[in-house]
Amino acid sequence: MPRWVNTALATPTADRHGVVTWTLTEEGAAVRKGDIVARVADLSAFRVDASVGQAQAARLKKLRAERDNARVSGALEALERAARGTDNLMPPILDAVRAYATLGEVCGVLRKVFGEYSDLKSR
Repeated sequence: MPRWVNTALATPTADRHGVVTWTLTEEGAAVRKGDIVARVADLSAFRVDASVGQAQAARLKKLRAERDNARVSGALEALERAARGTDNLMPPILDAVRAYATLGEVCGVLRKVFGEYSDLKSR
């Protein structure tokens, strides 16, 4: 069960596929009685072979070697300028992706400008 579902307020039911649905049995502050608050599938059986990660790392290394890194740097710098201002971020994000910037590189720029969310309650 998701840790945010209060078991005193919710009742689990499983469908024929084994997907568990938690439904409120009492009135809640943000949801009504009978609202589905979570669906949890048993994903513990899913395993990824280590060779998949190794193959992805090799593809990423090849991409970085073959792309125009000056174009990527320029696109990421433009994204950073837009993020520091009030411009729409979608055009510079698309330009960076078209230049073959990775998702990690794009997110790194945005993280540098905006920071990273931290749930203070969990600390």
